Amino acid sequence: MQSDSNDILFLTNLADQRQAVDTLVSESRADGDYYLYLIVSGLIACLGLLNDNPVIVIGAMLIAPALFPILSLGLAIVTASKSAIWRALKAITVSFMAVVFSSMVMAFMFHGMIGEELNQTIALASSPNATSWIIAALSGLIVSYAWVKQSQSALLPGVAIAVSLVPPLANIGVGIVAQSMTVFAGSLLTFIINLIVITVFSVMVFAVFGFSEMRNWQSLRLKQEKRELEKDRVKIGNTIEKIANDLDEASNADEVAENKIATDTTS
Repeated sequence: MQSDSNDILFLTNLADQRQAVDTLVSESRADGDYYLYLIVSGLIACLGLLNDNPVIVIGAMLIAPALFPILSLGLAIVTASKSAIWRALKAITVSFMAVVFSSMVMAFMFHGMIGEELNQTIALASSPNATSWIIAALSGLIVSYAWVKQSQSALLPGVAIAVSLVPPLANIGVGIVAQSMTVFAGSLLTFIINLIVITVFSVMVFAVFGFSEMRNWQSLRLKQEKRELEKDRVKIGNTIEKIANDLDEASNADEVAENKIATDTTS
């Protein structure tokens, strides 16, 4: 009797590996939709922090795609792809800035809600401890496993709640507006802990499942993505040029009409 590779703990077939790489490249693509979700999640998380409402913060964690660039970094390290590593680091950096900036804007708008004494939700998001490392390790392990085993991908939203990525980033924005070094430093440390530990454990999982052989397939998908992005840039450029030409033609038409009216009036 032949057993399905999905039923074996540390075994995947080539099709599963390619599907995992394809999906990860697609989900970690830093396009407009990606940053829209990130910015909105940062705004929601900030409101949850200011209102001392963990439920709102959890909602922000569910919609944020912050995990994908980190998993992409883990895969890139395993495949030893410099271009993929650079792509992931760039996405992580811009993601960091997007969430922090959006949170700063929201915190500034509602700065009156930031009291001299920190509420419990803000305090928790900026207070890393020994369990933070354990939670990050377990989260990195299970999220990487669920990603490799695409049949288990339904678990990812639940894991996203356990992984503390967006709350500390949003809390950094709150700390900057509140001019609180305690909140800023604690939140930054929490994010760094999660980033490092999740990356390390994703590397371990991808390596155990043999994803080091996926370098050529990953490079192929990244080249395809680059071509698609270039086509999108050309389309956007052409659209902007068309709009500019239409506005110029409309302006010229108005000028001709005004000159004609002036001529008719004079005669």
